This record gives sequence, C-alpha cells and structure tokens, in this order.
Amino acid sequence: ADGEPGAEVVLVALADGRVLREHGADADLAALAGALRLDRPFRARAVHRADGAWAVAGSRIEVVDLHAPDGGTVVEVVWDGVERTTRLDGEPTFQRFPELEALGVDRFATYVARAERLAGDLWELNVLPL
Repeated sequence: ADGEPGAEVVLVALADGRVLREHGADADLAALAGALRLDRPFRARAVHRADGAWAVAGSRIEVVDLHAPDGGTVVEVVWDGVERTTRLDGEPTFQRFPELEALGVDRFATYVARAERLAGDLWELNVLPL
C-alpha cells in the first residue's frame, strides 16, 4: 500500500468484508487488512516505515448489533448487583439498552458493558466483571 513514511492508520475489518478507517493516513485499507492472518472482526494499526513497507498489527474484537440513538457513539451500562447506571456519550441517561444488559448478565453477576459505534448499528463490545 502507498503512503508517506511515518504515516499511521487505524482500521477495523468487519466479518462482512468491510474495512473501516477509524483515523489516520489515506492508505489501501483492504491491502493492510489482508496482510494479517487474523479472523475478522479485528482492529489493526499500521505504520508506514521508511523502507516503504507497512508494519501492521491487529487484535480481534467483538462486534454486536445494538439499537441506539443516532449520533450516539459510546454506551456504557454498569450493574453492581443493586443499581444499574447507564451513560450515553459520557452523560447519564435513563434510556435502557436491553441488548447490552443481556450480554452483561450472561457473562458476569456484576459487570461493565461498553459499546463503541463502528458503523450504523454495529458496535464494538467490551464486557468486564465489576
């Protein structure tokens, strides 16, 4: 892939074949994603080296369908066993996100479920024990 030495790009390769640029340089995302032998979905960071080659590293991510308000980019649901707290883009909200709540309860008795919008209703999911 072409690019200026030192240029960086962060991308997400989805299971449906799409490759999304999260930020960074203008580069051939499909070629960069194809350089990794990693099952999709994954996030990768690529750096264009001085010798003209790209160094690419990635890690798998979990992606879910989540219906959230347009414009919202980050949803966080915390369940401490007594009280549920929900934030949308860092602000407290009374809106419920049953899909996130169900994923959290399926994995842990108490949890933090955090989702970041990738594209449309596709969100990257992280669920951790509290």
